[in-house]
Amino acid sequence: MYRYTVLVALALVAAAYSLGTPQCTLSNKCTQVHQWMNDGVMNTQFACEITNMGSKPVTNADIRLNDNQNLYNTWEIATSNNGLSWDFVKWREQKPLAVGLSHSWGYIVKSDKPLNVEVCEKGFVNPPASPSPVHSAADASRHHPNHHNQDSSDHKDKVLKCESTLVQTIVNHYMGKDHLKYTQVDVTVHNTGEKSLTSVIFFSDVHFNSTWGMTEVDRINAPGNYEVIRKSSSLAVGSQQKFGYVFVSDNTAAPINLISNAC
Repeated sequence: MYRYTVLVALALVAAAYSLGTPQCTLSNKCTQVHQWMNDGVMNTQFACEITNMGSKPVTNADIRLNDNQNLYNTWEIATSNNGLSWDFVKWREQKPLAVGLSHSWGYIVKSDKPLNVEVCEKGFVNPPASPSPVHSAADASRHHPNHHNQDSSDHKDKVLKCESTLVQTIVNHYMGKDHLKYTQVDVTVHNTGEKSLTSVIFFSDVHFNSTWGMTEVDRINAPGNYEVIRKSSSLAVGSQQKFGYVFVSDNTAAPINLISNAC
């Protein structure tokens, strides 16, 4: 009897674990198909395919184009939250992606590197609490056919990059007097470009209970858009500064998406 009880308990634990850790049945593959220079900036086009590896048709997906500040264009996917997450386009709801078939989509990025793409069933992909910094795109001049014969005109035509990264760090989590769990997060802005930053704007769809070093741009016309408050007139190349927030969360950072840099 005891052995039977133990076996049943183990089976229930395994079932609960299985239900709590769903496996993705969508796979994604992206291939570079084209690359060109535009106003001194390298542009790269990627063609991608999401394949249904599961056992039933799907109409939605949770597609994350992480660190997408250099994203220029997309097709056959759509976002409703300023690039935090993406989904299939609407017509896929009328024509579900059958088992074994693929959904073709793509994007263009102002860089010579691909984006970090994650794809799973809708709601199964969790945003990273501390996203990896975006490395600056390689110097576009090294892709130029005449880069071995650089002269003053090459340097004159070079476009200086205006880029930054946001890195989140959880510094505290606690139970409030209202019996809700709160998380405090510091966010570091790094100027990873080649020009001084005058503005950094990001988007988040969560409700912040407290913030510092950041302000909402326009609560009525652009809710969820926040600008980092500058400590001086600009943030110099290679410099960094911090802002932060507190929100209701069980020791996880809020999903944020860097949408605008100005220099």
